[in-house]
Amino acid sequence: MSMYNSPTKDWNTDPADTYSQEHEQNLKQNAEKSLHHQTLESNHVIDIKEEEEMQKDQEKVEEYEETSAKKMGYCDSWFLDDESNIDWKKITIYAGIFIIFIVFAVVIFKFFPQNKKEKDTYNHVNDPKDTSTTSSTSNDNHLNESKENNDLEASNIASTSGDNHLKASKENQKHRVWLFGDSIIDNSYWNGVGKNTTGECLKKLLGANFEIRDRSTEELSAQKFSKALQDDNGVKVGNDYIKNREQLGIPYVFKLNETEKVDPKPDMKGDDFIFISVGGNDFALEGNTNTTLILKDVENILKFYTDKRGVKVSHIFYITPYAPTTEYIQYIKKQRDQKNSVPVDLLALYEQYINESKELCNKVGCNCISLENFNGVTSENGKIPEPTPEGAKELAEIIAKAVKDQIEKE
Repeated sequence: MSMYNSPTKDWNTDPADTYSQEHEQNLKQNAEKSLHHQTLESNHVIDIKEEEEMQKDQEKVEEYEETSAKKMGYCDSWFLDDESNIDWKKITIYAGIFIIFIVFAVVIFKFFPQNKKEKDTYNHVNDPKDTSTTSSTSNDNHLNESKENNDLEASNIASTSGDNHLKASKENQKHRVWLFGDSIIDNSYWNGVGKNTTGECLKKLLGANFEIRDRSTEELSAQKFSKALQDDNGVKVGNDYIKNREQLGIPYVFKLNETEKVDPKPDMKGDDFIFISVGGNDFALEGNTNTTLILKDVENILKFYTDKRGVKVSHIFYITPYAPTTEYIQYIKKQRDQKNSVPVDLLALYEQYINESKELCNKVGCNCISLENFNGVTSENGKIPEPTPEGAKELAEIIAKAVKDQIEKE
């Protein structure tokens, strides 16, 4: 078979037609490719625009969140971490601080009315009129307060609470009270007073916040007391009085290595309280009728405790002798008549002593407790008047009030 007679070749087809068909097919394919390429480019452009729009939207969202957070008064560094997540640790810290503040406020406002109640109770015992006036004024002020003064009211409450706290602190402070003197204070031996002496009653009246140092001794005169402060011999106490106090269970406090002498000049603190009762025995036991000389010894005693022991002069109290009873006046008159002594007007002498005592205390700057109107005494067989059980307790009440009033002033 001739090679020109190939079975796969159609020699009857026109070459021009064949070319035309191929050219048309190529054009069609090129057009499709061009359209496809344009479609891809268009899609790419759309993707880029969509990404740009999405990025802008994201930026707007972040800007809105940041603006909202600032408007709400928060800062990312407070409660958000770097990934804008809630920082629970910081929230817990701030919540704890807030709770502590609330608890502290509750304690302050709970403490304030308690102190106010204590203050009202103390004022009621010592001066009911002042208490009612204070309470009435407080209620009036409370009713007249307006909403505009809420901040001022809170400030006043805080200030008052601080004052009450300071006052309570002072009242709860430990104080020492020293008792020096004669049988006006050391009164266990007479009239059935027994162990309920002025010093023992004072312990019950003042309570645990006060330490009572009773150094009073029987038959003590201003002259003996002044001399004992100048040397180191102490104040000697009679055996009968020593045995009596030991049997009662309230023995004297003697000097170290001594069995009958009391130390009148122990170590003291500046804010200690001192009560001194001498002068009566200078006349009754020693026969001294010169009030000026007696009070000179009293002045030396007062100055010893201010100058040598450094005690505040406002914390020193001089207790005068009480007035002579009718029985005692008659007893002295009888004794002097028997001895042909010069008569003595005891009432006039006593009045002079009281006046000079007050002048002395004003001069020194200490306090004077006059017993010119004190009636808690009695005379056994017309002899020297001594306190009764009621009188011993009354003297303790006078001393306790003097201490509390002085603390209140300070």
